[in-house]
Amino acid sequence: MEAKGGDERTETMHKPAAKAQDEADMGADESGAPTPEVVALRHGYNQTYIVRASKNNLHDVLFRCGNWCYSGKVDLGSADLELADLPVVVPALQKQQASLQYLCEWKAMPPTSQYSAPLETLYDVYDFIGAELSSERVERKLMKAAEEHSWVDGDDDSNARSFFELQSGGYECFDGIDIVASKTFVRGLVLLVIYYQRSFYVVLQAADGEQPLLDVRFPDLSAHLQGIHLQSYRDDDCSNMKKLTLWQAANIGKHQSPPKPLKVQCKDVSGRGYNQTFLIRRTPRAEGSTNTPSLREVLFRFGNWCYNGHVDLGPKLELSDIPIIIPMLRRQQSALVGIVPIS
Repeated sequence: MEAKGGDERTETMHKPAAKAQDEADMGADESGAPTPEVVALRHGYNQTYIVRASKNNLHDVLFRCGNWCYSGKVDLGSADLELADLPVVVPALQKQQASLQYLCEWKAMPPTSQYSAPLETLYDVYDFIGAELSSERVERKLMKAAEEHSWVDGDDDSNARSFFELQSGGYECFDGIDIVASKTFVRGLVLLVIYYQRSFYVVLQAADGEQPLLDVRFPDLSAHLQGIHLQSYRDDDCSNMKKLTLWQAANIGKHQSPPKPLKVQCKDVSGRGYNQTFLIRRTPRAEGSTNTPSLREVLFRFGNWCYNGHVDLGPKLELSDIPIIIPMLRRQQSALVGIVPIS
């Protein structure tokens, strides 16, 4: 997890870290990260995709879905992946999820794994982002920018009108990685973090309505219009960050061509489509008891993998409850454990 950019840095510089906020003038760039309580972004429901560099179309990938991590090789149609390819790379990866094998729970990732340091570094950056975007100094600059630019605080949530770019000094653990894409659902928000060529691209969206268990939609952030500088960081502040910028997202339909489709050669899997199945057992009732317990045993099939456990879905379920049952199960997915893969 070693940071790049200077021989004089010590091991404490390997992770993004929060520092005390300077009491400097509002117009000056204070150093370090702010000190308010860090939003625990890494603990939300998370999907993370790590795509390693390759000399051909087959890429080693890691896929984290909730508590569980899977790895393997998938055909992404090209040896060279760019930021503009992300909207089609993730769906292509998901369509080949049968090629992935269960690896481990994300908190039990072996330190020797090639994905251990990138995951830990990514979630350290999550902490940095949570602290930085909730800091008073960044909030002041965003409020001022919203008064001057309508795109900063737009009401159109259907597409990202703006995004943050957090430039870093680079990390050795990301040297062999083409792209990282992560999506976290926490506190009514959807946080998208994308790593590409030493920069972290961040999008905040409202998590309105029911969210799918597996959401493969990621925006194309390869082009932008106006930008607002929010923060610069000193080389000696231990964060390994360079600067934070808010960009106005470009309208792809007007400013550039849509991402090229990836020509993926897949094996014939006719008759074995991608499947999600939820089995919910009745609640057991103790003999002589008039109370109906709300804890139920469930089985969840996610593609090739099955998970089992007990979740609280209420004492009584009806057909009309289906639209809310699955989100309730998803929020309690940490109570489930993997049992057997489906061959």
